Amino acid sequence: MFTAWSPSQIYRLKIERELLDKYFPERVTWISPRHSTKVEVKFETNNNKSYALLINLPEDFPNSCPKLTIVSPKNLLQKNGQPLPENNSEFHTLGVKDGCISICHFYPLHWNAQDTLYEVFMKGRLWLEAYEGHLNSGQPISDYLPEQVDALVPLIDLLTLSVLANRS
Repeated sequence: MFTAWSPSQIYRLKIERELLDKYFPERVTWISPRHSTKVEVKFETNNNKSYALLINLPEDFPNSCPKLTIVSPKNLLQKNGQPLPENNSEFHTLGVKDGCISICHFYPLHWNAQDTLYEVFMKGRLWLEAYEGHLNSGQPISDYLPEQVDALVPLIDLLTLSVLANRS
């Protein structure tokens, strides 16, 4: 059973909240912020489609990689009308959690305690755009992600460092 967050985790969650509020104003919802915490962010893609992504924070956050799920809409379909595969490298899906598709955002062994929820949500945002690309072309999501994710990582790191530096 989960116990309350430690003082260092509470401090880290405060920083995470500031980052998310800065970059996703009016779109962030914290669920059960004192324990078993989840964070939801609403997105609109370039095609004007609405989605909601949810991060389930692990008990040892930020030391292990959180799960990222698409909570709205729930039933994602491929271009061919079939359900999105639940665990598939071409679609960057990692199974189902609470009836929602989990998507790949970080290789868990590459996660470190300096990675942020902002980075996770930004990678989720890229996944959503890749999904929209798949819906238009029928090509796998993996065709859209490699260059975008690699190009975005330095930008995410700079933005995160900038926000943390401005805290002092």
